This record gives sequence, C-alpha cells and structure tokens, in this order.
Amino acid sequence: MARRVGKALGLSSEESRLLMARARAELGNRNFAVKALAFAVATAPVVGRLLPRRVRQAAIRPLVYALIPGPAENLLYAGVTASSSASDDLPRPG
Repeated sequence: MARRVGKALGLSSEESRLLMARARAELGNRNFAVKALAFAVATAPVVGRLLPRRVRQAAIRPLVYALIPGPAENLLYAGVTASSSASDDLPRPG
C-alpha cells in the first residue's frame, strides 16, 4: 500500500510509510483501513475508466487529508528536509 500511495502522491515508499503510520495512529486501525481501501479501489487503473472523476476524488480525498493534515506533513510532501533551509538557495556573497 505504501508503494501505491507513494506513486500516487509522488513520494518515496519510506515517506509514504511514515505518513501512513502517523495517520493510522491518529485515525485508528478500522477508520484508516476504510480510507485506505477506498483509496486503493479508486486508484486502480480499471476504475479510472468505470467511475466518474468526482466519485474517485471523493474516495481518494479522505486518505490524502489524513496523510497530509498539517504543516509538517505538507513540508514532507513538498520535499523539504530538516537539513535544508531557505538560506541554502540564496546566493553567497563574494
């Protein structure tokens, strides 16, 4: 599942696992499983041809919102790491 989520969101499997573990801890196993199942079905290749986009989005959004609920998760999704900073991108004097 981490690979599928990672591929859909453009994350590595490890990043997906981290986000999924945090979401599972917050939602509980059953609630997380329901959202993950809906996501898996809605992102299956054949479903894209069978269900309208609005229906697929309604199934995908709850898991995505659970995975990326706040600023820390948004930074992970954006690819910002603890070792990087905005000053890394500024030109050096001299």
